[in-house]
Amino acid sequence: MLIVLVLVIVGALLGHWHARRLDGTRHDRLHYSVVYAILFGLLGLFAALLLGHFLP
Repeated sequence: MLIVLVLVIVGALLGHWHARRLDGTRHDRLHYSVVYAILFGLLGLFAALLLGHFLP
């Protein structure tokens, strides 16, 4: 489950960076960070489930 935590943090950082690049306000940066963190966390969850299933 560590991969999920890492991907949530990476997603939040990428979301913040993306909103900053678009000259977003503080609210935009927070919104992008949360959305990216959720999406990356879900991807990490599926990756962890697949790794747990295929690796003994």
